[in-house]
Amino acid sequence: MPGTLVVMTFNLAAGLADPARVAASVRAAGVDVVGFQEVSAAQAAALPGLLRDVLPHAALHGLG
Repeated sequence: MPGTLVVMTFNLAAGLADPARVAASVRAAGVDVVGFQEVSAAQAAALPGLLRDVLPHAALHGLG
């Protein structure tokens, strides 16, 4: 819908959330912006590649 900004927030439970399932949820929601909380280093490494085509501008910093 033109003029609509879809925003999502997603707690990744410090590594417990599977990056592939997170990416599938983000894709299904059709978001323009997503804010992740409690991101592990492994999640921060995996998610940009999984979402690059739908969210090309990313800055993720894992815990640790």
